Amino acid sequence: MNDQQSFPPLVKRFQSLFIDQLFIIACMVMFSMLLGNTAGNDALRGALLFSLFLVYEPFCMAFGCSAGNYLTGIRVRRYHDNSKRINIFNSYLRFFVKIMLGIISFFTVTSDHSKRAIHDKAAGSLMVYRKNLQRPA
Repeated sequence: MNDQQSFPPLVKRFQSLFIDQLFIIACMVMFSMLLGNTAGNDALRGALLFSLFLVYEPFCMAFGCSAGNYLTGIRVRRYHDNSKRINIFNSYLRFFVKIMLGIISFFTVTSDHSKRAIHDKAAGSLMVYRKNLQRPA
């Protein structure tokens, strides 16, 4: 298999991101419905939404995969050993660089032979198709 086919293209990464955004919106709607419109729930609702934003992606990347990654068949792994997941520190670093640079980071995918974005390079990560993961020896 061509090495380029091991790495998801920009379109696949956007698909994953779109699915994750829909999932987060669904969670936000669910939280709002569960908490209702009673006074005093605004602070709790805000805290839940803020934590969902700060916890969902980093924890999913460090401990498995996000809903979008799962459905599109892609995974975030360590650059030098794609049989291993990234740790929580690298996951948060990846997340914050991605947030700070926004769409600019994604467009760097097309200029890298391993299709790594700036946030992947900062965190020492790599996105690969699940079927192409190396198995530990």
